[in-house]
Amino acid sequence: MTALLALLGCSDEAPGRPAVDAPTVTSPVPPAPTTATEDPFTAFEPTVTLVVDGHVVPAGQTLDVGSTNVGMPAVTTLLTLSNPTSAAIGFDGDWDPSDPRLDWLEPPPDSLAAGDSVVLALVLAPTAQGAVAGTVTVPVSGATLSWLVAGDVVGPPTLMAIGRMGRVALSDDYGASFFSDTQVGVSGVDDEWTYPLQATHLAWGAGRFVRAGHEDWTPVLQTSVDGATWEDETVPPGLRAVAGITFGGDRFVVNDGNHLAWSTDGTHWNLGDESGGWQGISSMAYGNGVFVGVGRERRMRSVDGATWDLDEYGHDWLESVTFGEGLFVAVGWRGLVATSPDGITWTDRRLGDADRYHVAYGNGRFVSGGWPDRQVVSEDGVTFTMEDGNLSTGAVAFLHDAFYTDAWPNSIWRSADGVTWEEVAETRYDRSGVTAFAMAGPLVP
Repeated sequence: MTALLALLGCSDEAPGRPAVDAPTVTSPVPPAPTTATEDPFTAFEPTVTLVVDGHVVPAGQTLDVGSTNVGMPAVTTLLTLSNPTSAAIGFDGDWDPSDPRLDWLEPPPDSLAAGDSVVLALVLAPTAQGAVAGTVTVPVSGATLSWLVAGDVVGPPTLMAIGRMGRVALSDDYGASFFSDTQVGVSGVDDEWTYPLQATHLAWGAGRFVRAGHEDWTPVLQTSVDGATWEDETVPPGLRAVAGITFGGDRFVVNDGNHLAWSTDGTHWNLGDESGGWQGISSMAYGNGVFVGVGRERRMRSVDGATWDLDEYGHDWLESVTFGEGLFVAVGWRGLVATSPDGITWTDRRLGDADRYHVAYGNGRFVSGGWPDRQVVSEDGVTFTMEDGNLSTGAVAFLHDAFYTDAWPNSIWRSADGVTWEEVAETRYDRSGVTAFAMAGPLVP
């Protein structure tokens, strides 16, 4: 009806009622686009974690590679590099540590998977003296991370030879030559029997040399950090003329043939057990966590240098003992050679009938010198070979990478293998000889 009226121009409004407009329908208008203030996706930031000795070292901090001596074996620092992210990381740059003495044992990886770790070995080759000042750069794609490297390479440790009449000879090139050869205490004495100070036993430990012996048969204990200046230390009551010294674990041990004393620093001494009889013990060594002493018809064993177990075996006198290849090896009168893995169970053998006074271990072999036979060499401490053309020796020791010995009356010789020897020093003190060698410990961390 409404539609028909509209066509006829009529209205269905009641007469006298005003017309009402039809309502207007408005379509919804979409809002204007806006710019987002944040990216709905987080950007990937590649990173790595570096761990040294169980501790995380943040980028930008310093890696300490320690200190050592020039010419010593390389020092290795292990670094654990981890990828803590949820995606693989690529490395696309130079890993060069910048100091020419630093290098990687194996080439670093090209990438590291999510959650993975790799152990890198940073090697310090002490080829030249001076502070280590390098930078380890990890070339993470898009974000290079760096760590400073600090360390030190100092000169060779002092090598010392001592002898009768106060002789002290020093070397600063691993025994290739000796720059100092003097009498310490009293100078100008050339008769060993009238020289009052006979400090003829030597060891290094706890950052110092300790020289032991007697002065007019009164016991003497002296310490030095450089071999040039010596300090007299208080001798524990009851100790007589010192007949031997060694350092092992964390302490020195000395003996006077009858009593033993020990010290952790070389300056403060404590009296230990008796060794059982005058001049009972002539030599001591440390290995496998125990001290072993040998001497006149007796052998002793101790784990602390204070309390000793004595074995009186009733054979010839053993003069010298050393440790190597997991074995204590002792030599003595009439060719006696005794071996033990623990200082408790011993096996005795005979090496000819010559008296042997010294034995040392190094470079995978034992070397022993004596009189009248010349030196003998063994790789296992059991079977020894006589070497033609070598020296008849007194004291013998292995220091750094070579054996050292003296040839009567006044020269020092060196050998890498105990077979071929070269003379490296000759003292002006006739008949002073060399009674002991020692080397200041390397500064390996």
